[in-house]
Amino acid sequence: MTPDQLEAALGYRHNFARVVRAAPERTELAFDLDRERYPWLALPPLHPVVIDKIQYFAAVTGSLQASQMKPGTRSALTKLTWSALVPPGDARPAVRGVLAPWAGEERAGYELALFDDPGREVARVRGEGTAFGDRDFGAWRAAAKQKAADAARDRAAPTPPADPVAAGLGPGGVCLVSPPRGRSLAALVTAESGFGPAHPFHTGSGDHVNAAHLFDCAMQAAHLLWEPAGTALHCVAGEAGFLRFVELGVPFEIDVAEPEPGPEGTTRLCFTVRQAGRENTRLRFDLAPLDS
Repeated sequence: MTPDQLEAALGYRHNFARVVRAAPERTELAFDLDRERYPWLALPPLHPVVIDKIQYFAAVTGSLQASQMKPGTRSALTKLTWSALVPPGDARPAVRGVLAPWAGEERAGYELALFDDPGREVARVRGEGTAFGDRDFGAWRAAAKQKAADAARDRAAPTPPADPVAAGLGPGGVCLVSPPRGRSLAALVTAESGFGPAHPFHTGSGDHVNAAHLFDCAMQAAHLLWEPAGTALHCVAGEAGFLRFVELGVPFEIDVAEPEPGPEGTTRLCFTVRQAGRENTRLRFDLAPLDS
């Protein structure tokens, strides 16, 4: 595909994923680890933002290979789960993946296994989604954006910490999240500051706040609420349920439930993202200090 065709399909002029071998039941992919093209590779290999980027390229590339993306059809990710299979301190970047699609009566998705250069399986990802006709997508999105903006018209934008490092936001924090009020934080992602080149780790369609933005914000929220303050965290497993788009340029809230014990000594944090009085996204991260 030409760069223009890739940009139309992926939102990028280059493809991080390359098909090595394809069959109806599985697609083998190789990944491009060029950090100039993909600055988010500077994040820890199992950071939720990295997991989201890889699954996005893998899933879309696999669908293109299988000719499952028909003209006029749009798709939306509705659920994503993932887990690390190696200790974070021993994690290396994923260099290849194996994508296995599945389909049910009402939903479809994929299983994705990620492997590092020595051949170890480092993570597993499962995505679920839905496909729908265009339905005058532009008009529908314009109305949704305006409704969210109207609902938040009298709300002040959140004020992020003046010093993200001192606030303990961890690697990749971009000052999108305000200091907490109890266990609630205000956040804002704008079209101007939330995408490259203004932001090194986030790109995409520019239509809405994407999953990687939300994962970034949730990791910031976790760092701001964690005790003791300043602790660097890694995420060993997670789950995300996407109910509706979060709109750009409109403040949203991140409510963080009280921590619970997670598997293998981790701490589980659950996040609810709300915008304009409606629930948009539910997240669950299993976290531990980076040096544990």
